[in-house]
Amino acid sequence: MDVTLNLSAILPDNIDLSTVELRYLPHADSVTWEFLDGVDTYTVSPDFEQVDVSMTKDGVILLVGVLPTPDVTAVGVEWTQLTGGQIQLNWTGTGDLTNPYVGGWNLYRIAGISGTTVFPETAGGINENIWEELTLDSLAASVPLDTAIWIDPAPLETGICASYAIIPIDREGNANLLHANITRVDGAAAQVCGDAIPPSTTLEGLSHTWRFTNDEACFEQQQDWSLCYEATMTWTWPAHEAQGEVTWNVYRVETTPDDVNLRFIQPLFSGLIGSPGEQGTLIESGLDRDGIQPYRTYYYIFAPIDSVGNELKTTNYPSDNIERVHIKDDWWAYNQHLIPPEPEPPEPPLGVPWLQDLNDAMDVEEFQLSGIALLATIVLNFILLPLLLKKRKRLKRVMEARKRNSAATMDFDDFFE
Repeated sequence: MDVTLNLSAILPDNIDLSTVELRYLPHADSVTWEFLDGVDTYTVSPDFEQVDVSMTKDGVILLVGVLPTPDVTAVGVEWTQLTGGQIQLNWTGTGDLTNPYVGGWNLYRIAGISGTTVFPETAGGINENIWEELTLDSLAASVPLDTAIWIDPAPLETGICASYAIIPIDREGNANLLHANITRVDGAAAQVCGDAIPPSTTLEGLSHTWRFTNDEACFEQQQDWSLCYEATMTWTWPAHEAQGEVTWNVYRVETTPDDVNLRFIQPLFSGLIGSPGEQGTLIESGLDRDGIQPYRTYYYIFAPIDSVGNELKTTNYPSDNIERVHIKDDWWAYNQHLIPPEPEPPEPPLGVPWLQDLNDAMDVEEFQLSGIALLATIVLNFILLPLLLKKRKRLKRVMEARKRNSAATMDFDDFFE
């Protein structure tokens, strides 16, 4: 059996055709690729474009050639601080990205305090010995070749920074150190630091007013006057941070904030921002979803967010960023005419005013108890007073008899003296 193979049509364009050789597998159970020799031979054309194969038996032919190292590099490496101290890397892959022998990217990280080891600059060449040492235990992740964004899952704590390297790998996972690229700060190899500290910015002059609108159109929407209230918060925007603009989320709770964690509360308003020194205004109506209502007390919490997304999540009252708003029922202030007049007092019995007072007092429990006590005192006086007078009269007779007997005794004593 004679077969002609068109190498330029079968093999990738970047393979050096002069390096191509053939191997032979006799049958499916074989585990060793054999050379074609003896009666089974092959001949390569002078331009290495074709191979003529002559075989006397069936089998599988393997084409073997030298594939050059893929020329793939990550360029335009940028890093971005994210909330909580995380770092995001962005890059663009260039080179032979369609090469099937490129396996993807390895991302390496060296973390430590400021001033520790970083991946060296790659623009002037690479010392493979140094890079092999640096990448030995610093692999952070492996991602597919079409990946252009990676977020480090390990946030950098306050005071900890990191240096990152992006290196292409082959299908076996071997890194091509000669095509490494790194993160830079101001164009030079350096550590990048995360930001996990929320801002401590406070609003200036946060205050509020509230009012009952007494609006018929408002009442007609829900047939409920308790929804026709508005609360207006005003303040002066503070200066932004040096790292970037500060935005604000607004939360509302109905209990006094005491170490409240805003992480589990849905913000009422998100992403508020203003120019430093200008006045900010926020209006909430009872017609809004879960709007304000009378007889309730609300606490409006303004939480600052820095340019990377860190938000001040813990708050306590009182604070310059918390405003307490108590809504009273102000409906009657606009509807005094609906209050019915007091009824005329009834005519007193027999036309005597004090009899009416006495009649009203008879229904009062305290007056009833006092009357019973007075009546009991009078009855006791009627019963006990005659007895006391009778006993006093008897005692008086006894005392007079004793005086007479005492006088007779004294006269008898004087007679014998």
